[in-house]
Amino acid sequence: MQPLHADDPVRIADYRLVARLGAGSMGRVFLGRGPSGDLVAVKVVHARFAHRPDHRERFAREIAAVRSVDSAYVAPVVDHDVEATEPWLATAYLPGLNLQQAVKLHGPLPGPSVRALAAALAVALKAVHRAGVQHRDLKPSNLVLTPDGPRIVDFGIARPHRADTITIPGALLGTPGYLPPERIRDRDSGRPGDIFAFGALLVYAATGESPFGDGSAQALLYRTQFEEPRLDGLRSALDGDPEFVEIIATCLARDPARRPTAAELAGRIAGEPEKIAGEPEITGAPRPSGEVAPGLTHSDDAGPGGRGWPIDPQGRRAVLALGLAAGLALSLASSARDRPRTRSPAGADGRSPLWTHRSPDDEGEYWFLRPTVAGNVVYLSSTRGLQALDCARGDLLWTFNRGSPVHSGVAVLGPDVFHDAGTVVFSDGRLHAVDVVDGSPATDWDESGISVTGVPAVIGKRFYLCYSFGRLTAFDGVTGHPRWSLELTRGGPDAALGSRAEPDLDTVAAGDRVYAAVDGLIAVDIASREVRWRFDDADRAPVIRRGRIYSAGGHHVYALDEATGAVRWSRDIGGRAGCGVTVAAGLVFAGDAAGRLHALDAATGRPRWRFDTDGPLRAAPSVAAGTVYAAADQDRLYAIGAVDGRPRWSHPLGRQTKVQTQLWRGSVLACVDLTRLCAFPL
Repeated sequence: MQPLHADDPVRIADYRLVARLGAGSMGRVFLGRGPSGDLVAVKVVHARFAHRPDHRERFAREIAAVRSVDSAYVAPVVDHDVEATEPWLATAYLPGLNLQQAVKLHGPLPGPSVRALAAALAVALKAVHRAGVQHRDLKPSNLVLTPDGPRIVDFGIARPHRADTITIPGALLGTPGYLPPERIRDRDSGRPGDIFAFGALLVYAATGESPFGDGSAQALLYRTQFEEPRLDGLRSALDGDPEFVEIIATCLARDPARRPTAAELAGRIAGEPEKIAGEPEITGAPRPSGEVAPGLTHSDDAGPGGRGWPIDPQGRRAVLALGLAAGLALSLASSARDRPRTRSPAGADGRSPLWTHRSPDDEGEYWFLRPTVAGNVVYLSSTRGLQALDCARGDLLWTFNRGSPVHSGVAVLGPDVFHDAGTVVFSDGRLHAVDVVDGSPATDWDESGISVTGVPAVIGKRFYLCYSFGRLTAFDGVTGHPRWSLELTRGGPDAALGSRAEPDLDTVAAGDRVYAAVDGLIAVDIASREVRWRFDDADRAPVIRRGRIYSAGGHHVYALDEATGAVRWSRDIGGRAGCGVTVAAGLVFAGDAAGRLHALDAATGRPRWRFDTDGPLRAAPSVAAGTVYAAADQDRLYAIGAVDGRPRWSHPLGRQTKVQTQLWRGSVLACVDLTRLCAFPL
């Protein structure tokens, strides 16, 4: 990692670039931060290539290839723009060293670690091939060793199996020493070419050299075509495992037909084909203990204890084994045994709040119900009105109390509506609009009977809210008068929401539509005031991302087409969805009533990891800077690694029944024991 160069951009789209990760003939790779603080790797094509259709097509293929592979084995795509002046791709940042860096820093890996790496990489390569993709440039620098297993990166010259090759006249795409003979000879290769590179990569891991030695590109290409691979060093390094040496030698066969498939490799290396060849499964298996060695990952990404476990235990154990041998990851030998999970004593793994705001009433009747962050203010709904606090210090700015509890969230109308600093809209059974500065009434609204528990949605000078009995109403932001209403329940107001348990009535606006989870998930066109589509199986407030709508209902999480409501994928999470979902860094996070937090791939719905808490999860988690913040009822606030599902810290919460977290810059805000609002550092 290096500082940005003078001619490097400082921002790509919504991503602020903070360092240079590397550069190659085709482009540069930067470390960036997204709008929510998440770290990403941003690959930018050189401007001199951007005008060439073949390079744009190649870049588009790279994006398609990465997105098609189970993201448990690659860095998931977060964002991209192939049509930009300089096309770019953002993927989740993988903390760790690549294999080339690891060998240069620590020397070749011992035999047991090489076998562990091979077992995990075979599973990853099997997933790539199962997705119908050939990587075509597998080499040590394109294999990142993370705490959760090896991840294959840089699909720059990947292509679909049996697809036409994008050719560059006179060019041989790939890396000498890892290119299969058939590509050197015929300028083409299939999946067996990846197997050849797999074998060459393992020779490098064990010896520090390619099986065809060092030298110029021409020398390496000649040796690959006409000489046998040099395996004496491999046999010496793996002296006690001749069977494994033979497996690697078979991968390096000059005839592609003699090489095994990735699936065959997974079974032969692990010796348990029925466990490795199958689809990943959610597991509550015990976590190994261990510590993070310097150089691989941030110190708070791993540690003893905890209850998270990734979906791919074979891949994880492989890299954990690597860690002991090469000083790169957790201290766990390949033969080490897992120990039972233990829960840290209450508060021992937590952190102190930055500030705490306490209820002014010690009688237990002034309860904080729901925080909502807007700008630099957190609006605190309570049993005695609405409070506004400064997010930085927790100082009370003002209180609005008309004697009724505020169960709803709030929406803030911008200065363009009232031509002042802004207006806060909420309901305590009557609709209120108050000044954001001092909480004084901004208008003389007189709209009563507003039973609202969710957050209003704002579009321009209008806002939309959903009554608890199923009516969506559009209000004029200036006068507070209702402009139109639409009954969303099929049976009308009398039907109420009896068929839905604890519906999530936050109203969501996107483009020219408003979405509400009432009697199913419903999309309403605000111009025609008509229901565009209805999806009966979802009953949680949706999240809209790039043409897809994510929601939950019953035991499932769903991804729907934004235009039509058609199901793109659904995933049974094994328990009733207890809350809405959150989407960040290419993942969908959802909690269930049994207290399990699930991370699913946003593109495919495949499970990435699961984390077990000790209380139901009834509010959507928050995500920032690579960490998920989830609050379990009657239990704790958990900070969990977004990529690996491993706990970072937790804090006891107390007696809430629906704990909703909010983020503000470097802190996460949550109510504790109903009487305290605390800001914890991220």
